[in-house]
Amino acid sequence: MVLEQTELTPAPVTPEDIAAVTHEQLEEMCNQQKWKWAKTYAKFAPHEYFLKPMNYLLFKALKRFVAEEGVEEEFRIYSTVKMYKYYYVGDYKYWGYDLVMNRTRVAGYEGRDGWDGYK
Repeated sequence: MVLEQTELTPAPVTPEDIAAVTHEQLEEMCNQQKWKWAKTYAKFAPHEYFLKPMNYLLFKALKRFVAEEGVEEEFRIYSTVKMYKYYYVGDYKYWGYDLVMNRTRVAGYEGRDGWDGYK
């Protein structure tokens, strides 16, 4: 039985495929990816995201770059402070969880609805 490739069934990706992605390729892939605006967090943590099944190779490549070359930074939301690892590509910084990859514009770049980064 052959499964049809759909948005929710990722194409086969090997560890070699993930390791072969360069920074330049990663930036191009990020620019081509369709990102969804996180409406729930728009007021206090504006960002965009995509789900792992939507682009497995990009998700895994970003996770690799975050883990290997990312920088740890504080994330503050109200009185909560947590440390997260971020990777910077172009005008954005990226971070992810088990199934979600997030990005937000770096301060100084005007984002959606005139938002200008975490100031």
